[in-house]
Amino acid sequence: MTPFEREREARIAAKRACPFPHWLAAQQRRDDYIGHLARAVACDGKLPRRATVRESWRHFNCSGIDHDTITAVMDAINEWRRFITNMVKATRLCAASPPARQRNRP
Repeated sequence: MTPFEREREARIAAKRACPFPHWLAAQQRRDDYIGHLARAVACDGKLPRRATVRESWRHFNCSGIDHDTITAVMDAINEWRRFITNMVKATRLCAASPPARQRNRP
């Protein structure tokens, strides 16, 4: 398996582990527009919990949302993508680092 294929597989696994609707639901306590969006989505309850980003985007577009909400959705998706990228990087670093050495204590 090439490094590119390993990276792709890691991204797919990370997206399965934390799909966009799950990530968005965890943002409800934020005091910004993404938190407001997360609370609105939680009250609505129509966004499927395992929806992909594309399905989530379709859901929001079909809901007749205003320009400010579209901006919030786009920002939330971008932030989720950064979260996934950081999750993949952290996984790769943990896999590459040697196990910690333990001291022999008397």
